[in-house]
Amino acid sequence: MNIVIGKYLQQFDNNELTLDRLISDLETVLETFPNSDEKWKEKFRSEWWTLEQVYAVACDRGETTLNPENENLVYETLENMKNLLKEVTKVKSKEATPISPSHRTLFTN
Repeated sequence: MNIVIGKYLQQFDNNELTLDRLISDLETVLETFPNSDEKWKEKFRSEWWTLEQVYAVACDRGETTLNPENENLVYETLENMKNLLKEVTKVKSKEATPISPSHRTLFTN
């Protein structure tokens, strides 16, 4: 599961996924792995929910790009997700490869 999630975060970082697609893909992954550590999933879903809220508000306002405040919130949330991935990876493997940070946030409806 963590490899798939890491791939989606990296694709978003590389501007290969829009925010709405990232949200959808992450939700699918979380629902696909029901036997995962529930405490970890709960933490990750909390971060996912932040992305969902930012996107919903932007859509309600008719925005097609994120304002600076929401852009920062998205990147803070992505960093939190990456840190959660590092936690679960450390438990499973001592040779985890961290996901590089990015500085891009645009999405389409």
